[in-house]
Amino acid sequence: MFKIVALGTNGFIPTFNRHTISYLLVDDSDEVIVLDAGTGISRLLEPEVLEIIKSKKRLNIILSHYHLDHIIGLSYLPGLWPTKPIRLFAPDKPYVDFKAEDAVNRLLNPPLFQLPFKNYPNKKDLIPVSDSELTINGYLVKFIRLDHPGGSMGIRIDDICYITDTYVNQGYIDFIAGCEYLLHEIWLTREEAKENEKWATGHSVLEDVIELSVKAKVRNMIPIHLNPKWSEEMLLSNLRMFYSDKFTIIPATDGKTITCEK
Repeated sequence: MFKIVALGTNGFIPTFNRHTISYLLVDDSDEVIVLDAGTGISRLLEPEVLEIIKSKKRLNIILSHYHLDHIIGLSYLPGLWPTKPIRLFAPDKPYVDFKAEDAVNRLLNPPLFQLPFKNYPNKKDLIPVSDSELTINGYLVKFIRLDHPGGSMGIRIDDICYITDTYVNQGYIDFIAGCEYLLHEIWLTREEAKENEKWATGHSVLEDVIELSVKAKVRNMIPIHLNPKWSEEMLLSNLRMFYSDKFTIIPATDGKTITCEK
């Protein structure tokens, strides 16, 4: 099973010492998987994380979609992972409304960035994701389209589900059903959603995520893509209302490692 390292837990902007969204999945193989490449991917240079990945021979990055808080870290890769191979799994139609190569090249090209992805110094592959399943580092990885402006892609790897940048609905309940670890966006409360409908567009309400987790018989829920307005105290205060024996909520601050156990 994996260890999950929270590299970046925030959505939109870094705050409260939290980077924007990126999660490292580590097992006993010689490869690692990173879910999304927000500013949090910069933690690959931090000593504790570097110690975990130093023996790994390939980096697999799976993007959920192309909003900047999920992809800006791609421009850090020449400094973070300069010599070893990279495989970038980038969502394509039907999961998002854009072609993968067009989206990646829009960011990683002048004038926004001086070095196109194809010119990165190491061996690299850009793999558009359009099928419902792929094998990555020996794992069967499944995908589903989520409701978000421009599209977003839900990801399931073994018993880990990754759902971000979507409003909660029944369309993906079968996709996450029975998973051991659900990494799910927590963006705002119902009260906050009433106060600011625009802020809620295409994002997840805390109470809805809790109800969905119960229905899907999820065993552990890890809040991700956190509201940048929430301090750690506010986050924990909001989560405390929902601790129960139905499933376990695991708050994950930046830098925290979660050992997955069945």
